[in-house]
Amino acid sequence: MIYAFAILPAPMPSIEPQGIQDRIHYLQVDDLIAAVETEINVQVLEQAGEEQLLQAVLGHDRVIGELFSALFEQSSSLLPLRFGTVFLSQSALEEYLRSNHTSLVDRLQQLSGCAEYVLKGKFTPPKISQPTEDLKGKDYLVAKRTLYLQQQEVRSKQQQEYNDLSTLLNASSQKLQTGVAQTSEDIKAFILLNPTQAQSIRESLIQWQSHHPAWQLDLSEALPPYHFADR
Repeated sequence: MIYAFAILPAPMPSIEPQGIQDRIHYLQVDDLIAAVETEINVQVLEQAGEEQLLQAVLGHDRVIGELFSALFEQSSSLLPLRFGTVFLSQSALEEYLRSNHTSLVDRLQQLSGCAEYVLKGKFTPPKISQPTEDLKGKDYLVAKRTLYLQQQEVRSKQQQEYNDLSTLLNASSQKLQTGVAQTSEDIKAFILLNPTQAQSIRESLIQWQSHHPAWQLDLSEALPPYHFADR
């Protein structure tokens, strides 16, 4: 059984990171390379207990991270594979690389020189004074209506700022893959950028946030393209 971490473009990397149980090695078919480890039984790992399974998952991500860092420095990239990706034999993996050669090479070319960045954003609405309990009759109704109009104004401004931020992201990135948590209050977006774009969008976000102080934004460091590997 062959456990696969990622698919890489040739040439073969000079590093051999520690895998889940042993050092990884490489299997090359034409201009594609698979980073693999043998003698791993995923079913045994899944049944071994939560702690051991967690360590295996972390090991999987660590290998991908080390390989990606080495390739990214050379303006290359990789296709991360999901935890638990196994092939029954070396010949089965070789056949997979051959039969999917065109699509795999195309995806690697699309990702070449790019990294995934995670943008997290949160909107904190300004505080609006509530009507005091000592207001009565018409004064109370006027105060309630004023409160309602102020809340509507805040929501409208919030939605417009959210739309402006989405436009900025789409214009600045090669690909934008939104996360599950994306509303006019919370944003979690996965963005595919090359280093020049990443620097540009950081500067743009700093400037954008200075004009929209109700938003708190954070852009991660370069990560393996987990959310773009199969697109």
